[in-house]
Amino acid sequence: MKLLGIFLFSLLMVATQSANILFTSELWSPSHHIFNSALARALAERGHNVTFVSADLDKNPPKNLHYIHLEKQYEIFVEESTGNKASTVFNIANYTDFVEMSPWFNIMIFNGYGFDVCSSLAKSKGFWRILNYPDDFKFDLMINDYTVGPCLLGLLKKFNYPPLIGITAFCNPPTTADIIGGDKLGLTVKPHYTLDYDASENTMEFRNLIKEMKEIYGQDLPYAGDLEKMMQIALVNSHPAVEFAESLPPNVIEVGGMHIKESKPLDEEIEKFLSKGKKGSVLMSLGSNFRSDTSKRRKN
Repeated sequence: MKLLGIFLFSLLMVATQSANILFTSELWSPSHHIFNSALARALAERGHNVTFVSADLDKNPPKNLHYIHLEKQYEIFVEESTGNKASTVFNIANYTDFVEMSPWFNIMIFNGYGFDVCSSLAKSKGFWRILNYPDDFKFDLMINDYTVGPCLLGLLKKFNYPPLIGITAFCNPPTTADIIGGDKLGLTVKPHYTLDYDASENTMEFRNLIKEMKEIYGQDLPYAGDLEKMMQIALVNSHPAVEFAESLPPNVIEVGGMHIKESKPLDEEIEKFLSKGKKGSVLMSLGSNFRSDTSKRRKN
């Protein structure tokens, strides 16, 4: 009986074993953080220890979820949207100009934005906090938001290359196919079989980031594209119910709606306002990064 008790106790110990997880996201965006934090909170609530390097914070995180704040990331948004900096994404009159922007200019704008997000990392005390962890500190897993680039993947080398999972709230971006493999659009809808837009775009994307990353992590840092391709699984915020069906590799997993919670009752004031609509009401959301003060008056 004593041996049976020891055996059962040992099984319990295995069942409750937790992982030490590093979660990283240099992207500032409340809506993207809602998506990412849903996974971080779920892992912490299941007993795993999660260290979240992030530009955003949760007000009441679970006890096993520990934030390292990239406190300077939002300054990019403030400086660029108010015109106090020679900017990339926000170096336009206002958000509504995106509608009139050419596809090529759109690519160049966001390419520069990704570089700015990367170059601002070194300004945050939080970044140096995680970078100054002991070299022998062990993470069992790294989850990285790959939406805007690979700049935090230098931490892979820092922590001796733990298994890497990618995550993005930005639907299923074209870069997923470049990193994981597979064909983003499929042969039936690709514009031309010989065109290779992605390869050219990646060359431009990494041109400046490689130098920037090596200045931060050291000259022996592997090529950024090789670090990205260590990603074993990609979790993407897409679902065939609202987007066109894609032929995806088995390690690209659609988790669209992962962050959705049961809706709460409306505030009494809002409920009264909506109930007065004779023909009903329509809720229009422009996302968490839109600022009404940057829109043209004629479109307000």
